[in-house]
Amino acid sequence: MKKQFFVLPVFLAVGLLLSACGGEPAPPRETLEERVMARWNLMLERDFETSWEYHSPGFRQMNPRFDFARDMAARPVRWQAAELESIDCDGDVCNVRVRVTYRVPAAPGPLRNLDMERAVDEVWIRVEDDWWFSRN
Repeated sequence: MKKQFFVLPVFLAVGLLLSACGGEPAPPRETLEERVMARWNLMLERDFETSWEYHSPGFRQMNPRFDFARDMAARPVRWQAAELESIDCDGDVCNVRVRVTYRVPAAPGPLRNLDMERAVDEVWIRVEDDWWFSRN
């Protein structure tokens, strides 16, 4: 009789462990939406060194953080706002559209202080259960 009480909990424990390991991959640490907006918020703050961390592993391997941040800081555009418009995914690749408001302080005459707006299309890829911005 004692064997039955010992065997049942062991079978239950093994069953729970096997079901936890079954087919479903671990969810991404952050959702794609969160990562897209986190990157854009860093761009708005001009924190290019941290925004570099959202680029794909391959991009980061080929482009040192300092060089990327320096090149981004030299751009004449100043982003004012960003709003996620759409996401269209096919497996581990997503096309993301972000509506961006920006200003170009070095623009001539009345354009200098004009807030302009445009849609920016981005590609994000899932690698190792996380989403990464891809410049391609």
